[in-house]
Amino acid sequence: MRQQVSATSAWLRNAFRAIITVMALLTGLTLQAFALDAQDFANQLNRAYAKLNGQISYSAADIEGTTIILRDAALTSRNAPSIPTGDMTFESVSALPDGGYRVETAFIPDLDLSQQDASLSIKGFAIDGLVIPGGTDEQGGSFGYDEIRSGPIRLANSDDELFSIAETRTRLNETDDGTRYETDFVAADVSINLTTLDNPQTRDAFQKMGYSAFTGNITGAVNWTPATGRVDIEEYAFDIDEFGRVSLSADISGYTREFIESVREMQAIQEQINPNDPQAQQAAGLALIGVMQQLTFSSAKIRFDDASGTARILSYAGNRQGLSGDQMAQAVKEMAPLMLAALQNAELQEQITSAISAFVDDPKTLMISAMPENPVPFALILGAAMTAPQSLPQILGLAVTANE
Repeated sequence: MRQQVSATSAWLRNAFRAIITVMALLTGLTLQAFALDAQDFANQLNRAYAKLNGQISYSAADIEGTTIILRDAALTSRNAPSIPTGDMTFESVSALPDGGYRVETAFIPDLDLSQQDASLSIKGFAIDGLVIPGGTDEQGGSFGYDEIRSGPIRLANSDDELFSIAETRTRLNETDDGTRYETDFVAADVSINLTTLDNPQTRDAFQKMGYSAFTGNITGAVNWTPATGRVDIEEYAFDIDEFGRVSLSADISGYTREFIESVREMQAIQEQINPNDPQAQQAAGLALIGVMQQLTFSSAKIRFDDASGTARILSYAGNRQGLSGDQMAQAVKEMAPLMLAALQNAELQEQITSAISAFVDDPKTLMISAMPENPVPFALILGAAMTAPQSLPQILGLAVTANE
């Protein structure tokens, strides 16, 4: 009998402990929800946004469970008109130890903006994994996020669509050791209406080359190491249908958080300067150059992969002079040495001439690269550009190649 009572008592104790554990868990979750302060959330959001020279205004900050809503919100930035967004919704908000917040998904209602004859619409804008840093105005850091995305973006005038994108996506990943940020982005199904260009000669040229619009995709990948300020642009590319692919890669250092803050401070000072005071403008420009001297240049490449664009350009240019596309290609090869004589660099002149000849004969790829043996301070590049521009190719290790 005693054994039965003892067993029953033990069972009751274990059951009671389990109930207490569950109640504590539920209470903790409930308290976490109640611990959210909508007004403090809005304040921290604005502290971080101020680092980008912006501010979010709103009529009220409401909380519904773990969702915070900024009513009748509007985005403002320095020297720019306010953009009304309606109710901004932040779902699954949780407080962070530093006083900041994490938001699983932030939504901005579809935007439809218009001014005179122009209109801009942005649909489906959202930010996943938004991190709002804590701290005071002086201590606050920058936003973090997992992904920024949007649906269709459309720019139009009263008669035509000027520009559109089907969707965009930007993803940010912080390495496990927290030393590097990796970003990749895509703008899919981009369309630029060339029939609406202001310049009639440019508009006519594109039409005769067979282009009423440029369509394609924009992609890229960038890595940033804050400690050294290294920015590695793996690629930034615009792939244009039936024209070609233009891509850029670069590697610079010195783009630290301190550098970014210095540039922001300089921008704030410049906005206060009288535009009619040339001496003040010059002093501000020199100060900005001084800040830029913190950067160093390691490498850069610009590459063009042809997809019929070159043949169309040669045919159009030749037609204007009564020549065929092949005849125009030959003329380009003959003119290149004369046009490049200003470089005052026989070796580079010969290299570029050879690359141009190979490319117009068989348009595949054309690449301009700058690969100095050692990183070059921007101060040296700026000085050479102002005093001895003919020395820049050697300083930067400039090279031009074709079909490689």
